[in-house]
Amino acid sequence: MASTQGTSVIGIMLYDPSRGELAPLVNVPALGSLVWESSRGSGTAALGAYLAAQAGSDIAAEIKQPGGTMHVKARCSKAAITDLWISTDIQIVAQGTAYIHD
Repeated sequence: MASTQGTSVIGIMLYDPSRGELAPLVNVPALGSLVWESSRGSGTAALGAYLAAQAGSDIAAEIKQPGGTMHVKARCSKAAITDLWISTDIQIVAQGTAYIHD
C-alpha cells in the first residue's frame, strides 16, 4: 500500500464511460476523512483532458455526478490539450456570515 505521508489531499475519480458518470471520492489524511463528494470540477476537467488525449481530437461531454451534470470541452492539437472548459448550472443554497476564531 502506498504511503500518504506528506500528502494533503487524495482524490479518486471513478468513471463509468458507458453511463457517462463520475463518482468523486476525496480523502484528507490529516483529518482521517473519506468523503463521497456531490461533484468535482477539477476531476471533470482532468477527465475531459484524458478523454481528448485518448481520442486524439476535440471532445465535448456531459459528465453525470451525484450533484448534477457538468459539461466539459477540450481542444486537442498535435497530441496536446490546448484548451479546456468546464461548466454547470449552480444555485445559491445558503447565505450568511461565518466567524472563524483561532
